[in-house]
Amino acid sequence: MQRSIIGLMLTLALSLLMGPRATNAQQPGHVPRIAVLNAGFPPAASASTPFRDAFRHELRERGWVEGHTIAIEWRWAEGSLDRFASLVAEVIRLPVEVLVVPNTTTARLTNSELTP
Repeated sequence: MQRSIIGLMLTLALSLLMGPRATNAQQPGHVPRIAVLNAGFPPAASASTPFRDAFRHELRERGWVEGHTIAIEWRWAEGSLDRFASLVAEVIRLPVEVLVVPNTTTARLTNSELTP
């Protein structure tokens, strides 16, 4: 179930990446970026998590390889919705094409940060 949800999320996200680029020439050397925000705590550097593993796997299935054809900006709010809001502000200043958030609560918070 989780894997199919991640697949759907990636299909939607990657269609956003591919749509505008179909009509415009891609800049040489440009690597699209995805920002993935998480409300929890970061895992240890060497630890794998089911979500990250599945997310990377589904990207690879679609021809996107982190560090080669796509960059992923991982951010963690460490359990604080206030910190989450500041992370949204941080990543929207980056040149990211897609922003991934974990649930409807954080999506609403993200929307409120994006809407003037």
